Amino acid sequence: MIDLDQKKQTLTISVLLGIVVIAIIVAAALLMPDLARIGSDIFGEGLGLKDAATTSFFLSVGLLVLFALVAGEGLLGEVQFLLASYVGMFVINWLLIAWIF
Repeated sequence: MIDLDQKKQTLTISVLLGIVVIAIIVAAALLMPDLARIGSDIFGEGLGLKDAATTSFFLSVGLLVLFALVAGEGLLGEVQFLLASYVGMFVINWLLIAWIF
């Protein structure tokens, strides 16, 4: 059974949660012009495929060197897998960077 103390706690939590929700709604309404300006900046012209390919190349090389060093014997024994994964990682990074930025 729920006693009086638990009812008070439940009521207090409900009131505080309602205040927080109302505060978030008011803050979102007041920030609407700034959010619209940020949205227009985000969807502006970004990186092209050439710039994304350059960024992706250096990102992929850096990550694969890091993976090879951390793997221990990755520099000698795993080269065939590293090369195959490099191509896949390069293409995925290239397209994602071009799409996102």
